[in-house]
Amino acid sequence: MPERLTPLMGQAETSAPLVRPPRGRRRRTALILGAFAALVLAFASGVTLLAVLPGASPVPSSGPSDIAYPSVTTSPGSSASASASLAPTATSAEAPARTPTPVPSPEPTDTQTFKAVSAGEYHGCAIGTDGTLACWGYNNDGEATAPSGTFTAVSAGDYHTCAIKTDGTLACWGLNEYGQATPRPGIYKAVSAGGYHTCAIRTDDTLVCWGDSQWQDTSAPSGTYSAVSAGGAHTCAISKTDGTLACWGYQHDGVSSPPSGTFTAVSAGEEDTCAIRSNGTLACWGLNWYGEASPPSGTFVAVSAGTIHSCAIKKTDGTIVCWGSNTSGQATPPSGTFVAVGTGGYHTCAIEAAGKIICWGSNDYGEGTPPK
Repeated sequence: MPERLTPLMGQAETSAPLVRPPRGRRRRTALILGAFAALVLAFASGVTLLAVLPGASPVPSSGPSDIAYPSVTTSPGSSASASASLAPTATSAEAPARTPTPVPSPEPTDTQTFKAVSAGEYHGCAIGTDGTLACWGYNNDGEATAPSGTFTAVSAGDYHTCAIKTDGTLACWGLNEYGQATPRPGIYKAVSAGGYHTCAIRTDDTLVCWGDSQWQDTSAPSGTYSAVSAGGAHTCAISKTDGTLACWGYQHDGVSSPPSGTFTAVSAGEEDTCAIRSNGTLACWGLNWYGEASPPSGTFVAVSAGTIHSCAIKKTDGTIVCWGSNTSGQATPPSGTFVAVGTGGYHTCAIEAAGKIICWGSNDYGEGTPPK
């Protein structure tokens, strides 16, 4: 389970995104660009002073060829920190740092419309009305490099994506550190990509999960199910026989302890979960630092839980309401009517009634710029 950055008692939410570096993901810690620049400037200034002091020996204008200066790299969720000394360091065989590679949206067309959308941590994917896939945003692990073919369902996880082909088989791509992007063979009717695991429902309504199992998030229960949603390190599913919820995996904050009752839809976020009851009202549970587990009243037809915010589509008028963290504007939906919504890390995407995709919130890696 990704480590959670716990705010100090009484500390208010900051404008900087709260990103928990995922467990096991070998992120490279970035340098503080301003601090590093100041250090280099101070070093250069010292050398210049030596050159002009009376009796000082001239300083060569360039250093030896075997000296390399530390560089600055960033990646989603990493904070800048100094990791170099004041003096230059000898060149090493260390592999070059990975640079985030945004995927440009496909060229706009007047006829491109969509029927399904899913938002991952820093990327998004959607299925066009022609069945083809389009993905955009962060792509360092290939999570936004959609395969060809036609599909009936898609789910974007933290750094991997899975989709169901028209023949019922699964295709997954992106980060595969724990085997989360290596689907099990078979024919499926539903799939959900989580943090570092994936779960799917076979055509016989049974569940299968794969990937990271540190918190038993891949230990799917027996029985038959009508819906499944994989979160950060937990999973929830709706029983086909009686409509009740079953959750398993990470247990902190009660995220895997669902309420009683019957439900028609469920969405597992990073450390919270939201579901629609049979009467159309919402129920949320788990982590509630920013109000992400405190849903509004009313009746709804769709719900999506993200990292620390959630959104739902109202049953009465098709508008969207969001709650939880709003550091990047991810919980401030536009006006209009919608037929689908997907919440990610710090962005949200939805399909308008006319079939077009609109996104809001963070756009650091192009995740807020969907195909038009």
